[in-house]
Amino acid sequence: MKILTTVKKVVDVELNMHVKDGAIVEEGLQYVMNAWDENAVEVSVQLKENHNAETTLVSIGGGEENTKIIRRAFAMGIKNAIQIDDPALAEADSFVYARVLQKVYEKGDYDLVITGKQAQDTDNGQTGIILAEYLGLPCVSNVIAIEVMDDKHIKVSRLGDSGTEIVELELPAVVTVDVAINVPRLPQTRGIMMWEVRR
Repeated sequence: MKILTTVKKVVDVELNMHVKDGAIVEEGLQYVMNAWDENAVEVSVQLKENHNAETTLVSIGGGEENTKIIRRAFAMGIKNAIQIDDPALAEADSFVYARVLQKVYEKGDYDLVITGKQAQDTDNGQTGIILAEYLGLPCVSNVIAIEVMDDKHIKVSRLGDSGTEIVELELPAVVTVDVAINVPRLPQTRGIMMWEVRR
């Protein structure tokens, strides 16, 4: 199974933020991996460990902040990474991100795309769903558990309006995961060092 996992850089909301003239002051802000995306990375790594899945991470954006996010994902156990650094994407919305991810997917022949349910900066929760529409793939959102049935099928549990819903999916497919799916592991220093060698 080949897995593509998406991650996004977001402002670290645990730190103090300052507003001036109605806008957030950019100077001094720190960025981290989106919380829901960190759960997506953990899911991918668990599938690698338990089912020999091949894991690839994709991060849109450049700069040292995105580099740190990729380094963290490698330290958690992700095997491969793609960084898309294009200044034209600085103000991109969910539709543009989904188009970019569509191109990445089409070049990689992936079986499963795993994204976070939403981004903690916009709370839109749209990119993974839009990507599935562009690709013509089945999509389940708000996933809290994934079970591999065989090479071509998975069973997922999702939080629905009336409780937990169980859905069987034929691969390829897209899932967006909720924070309830797991507790992300702490990064290992060895993983960070391996990432440095790959660069």
